[in-house]
Amino acid sequence: MMGQILVCGYWDNSYKCFGVDGRHTQSVFGHSDTVTCICASAEERHVAAGCRDGLIRVWALNVRGAATSTAMGAPLIREPSSALLAGHAHPVECVAVSSGQDLVVSGAANICLLHTLAGQLLHVIQPPGLR
Repeated sequence: MMGQILVCGYWDNSYKCFGVDGRHTQSVFGHSDTVTCICASAEERHVAAGCRDGLIRVWALNVRGAATSTAMGAPLIREPSSALLAGHAHPVECVAVSSGQDLVVSGAANICLLHTLAGQLLHVIQPPGLR
């Protein structure tokens, strides 16, 4: 993301935004357990964060852009989250998001889920031995 670094795994169940200069710009809350993974879309319109409780939250980025929003004091991430995605029974280990494709892909234990940005479950991918 333009001029921002996202960091997860904080004791307060948040993830944090830092400028490339190391300055803390925002703490984002919404999960009820430790955030385990995070991804910003290449289009810089959404952020998806996976959690130890098996849930994924999707946030919209400030439409004015990262450089403008932090310089003006507006938050980079809009709160509250725009969607809550469910379906994992184990901690989410990885997440990817594409605003242009309207997709969130997440993985946990031996399962992969595909959701829309709004939270509709599209597909479950499991190894053949788990079906």
